[in-house]
Amino acid sequence: MKSYIEKYLMEMTKELSFLTIEREDEISLSGYIVPAEGIEIPVLTSDLSELVKNGNVMRGISAAAIIRGIVYILGIDPNFPRNEEYKKILGSLGDDIKEFVGNQGINLANSGDFKRAAVFFRALLELDRNNINGIYNYALVCQDISKDCSQRGEKSTADDYSREARSAFESLVEEYPDFAKGYYNLGFYYFRSGDFFKAKETWQKALDKGIDDELQDEIEELLGLCAEKFDIQDGINMVIEGNPQGGLEMLLPHVNKHGGDWKLLFFVGLAYRQLGEVQEAQLYFGDILKMDPKNADALVELGLCSAVNGELDESLMYFEKALALRPDNPEILCNIGMTHLSRGDMIKAREYISKSHELDPQDEITLECLRELEKHENM
Repeated sequence: MKSYIEKYLMEMTKELSFLTIEREDEISLSGYIVPAEGIEIPVLTSDLSELVKNGNVMRGISAAAIIRGIVYILGIDPNFPRNEEYKKILGSLGDDIKEFVGNQGINLANSGDFKRAAVFFRALLELDRNNINGIYNYALVCQDISKDCSQRGEKSTADDYSREARSAFESLVEEYPDFAKGYYNLGFYYFRSGDFFKAKETWQKALDKGIDDELQDEIEELLGLCAEKFDIQDGINMVIEGNPQGGLEMLLPHVNKHGGDWKLLFFVGLAYRQLGEVQEAQLYFGDILKMDPKNADALVELGLCSAVNGELDESLMYFEKALALRPDNPEILCNIGMTHLSRGDMIKAREYISKSHELDPQDEITLECLRELEKHENM
């Protein structure tokens, strides 16, 4: 499984120190034989400081300190050169070590220390790659870290942890196809990405696999929401395919409930503009700008609406705002050029249409604008 978050965890190597061990009596592990050449053991700097403070370094490192240090390096850097030897050390402690590492991860997660919890669950998966509790809990803590980062405005980091969580949930349902909670959590990732069909399919599997009773009602509501999203997409497709009236009939019933969905508002506005109801269209595009003043698509549409109304100065204002957001967009450049043409300014019209042609010489809209410009120039 590709990791999206290793770069963040590698920072935690600063919390580790390495001690060279040459004899068995230097570590408190009766079942482990130290290699003849010795071995460097990772120890948390905080544990090492405590040993120095208490004068216990020379008496041997405790098993607990060794476990913590090895778990850290396994969880932070799965490709560390001595990891196989470290796994042997943990293996000498018996079969309970996996349960211990997992329980420590859960304790850290319950205390809100999600990043260290992630390290422990990653270490557990290094010891037992298909451990169901390890995969599930790892996905959950990555999800929690993503939420925390998002609240702090750390979008890039939040996205990476979200991708890691999704990848873990996908691995979980692939490895354990009867684990209902894996499907429940995974469905949200598909829904947020706009893949409503896959979200519906995934949540339906959660129900089919016997999800807990307290989650069944929520999933039924989510399936209903997916059905509404299908209707919205069908309405959008109708508008795109040149059936604005049919599109409106599909889209308008969802406006009140999904008024925060800018794409829904955009295609309602577009349908109204296509029907010649420009004032209605302007209301919807204006609502989009209230939510997102930098929405270039809404700005372009408002420019087109103003042009239909003969308000060319206002039209130019909207197009120029859109161009500032997308400076190399041929469509916006052509809109500005044609507006200047409507105002009789041939020089400005050629400036903008020519720039559009330089960016995309094969663009059909640009070529049509060029033909229209040349027709006026030759009059």
